[in-house]
Amino acid sequence: MITKKFLDPKLESAKAKLDKEIDDYKKAKEALGIFIERQSVLVELSQLMLNDADISLMMNFVVGMAGKALRVEFCEILDFLPDRSKLVLRSGVGWNEELIGNMQINVDEGHAGFTILSDEAVVLEDTRTEQRFK
Repeated sequence: MITKKFLDPKLESAKAKLDKEIDDYKKAKEALGIFIERQSVLVELSQLMLNDADISLMMNFVVGMAGKALRVEFCEILDFLPDRSKLVLRSGVGWNEELIGNMQINVDEGHAGFTILSDEAVVLEDTRTEQRFK
């Protein structure tokens, strides 16, 4: 961006408009890149589904893409056990592989259980200071 002050007010105004257009262009370009990335993920997932991929393969793909898109260290898919009192970790990113299929949590504990039992979306801003969950 040009930082030198122009003496002519018309040039100052034109520069301000140009700077805004450049900024708007950069934001639109970034948004388009994100949109294209998301569309390519949907194409890959669709191809997996059309090829009758194993459900665990699809879950691994989905959780991997969700974690990447959200730019988070941990992402998981939890599933109810038959009695619906516990959730089991079915697929995940960032988790120890030994926990996949083995880790269970009570439905009334943690963020996932709290969300399932809520009637509305649950936003978690900072896990270090969160006190709503057991």
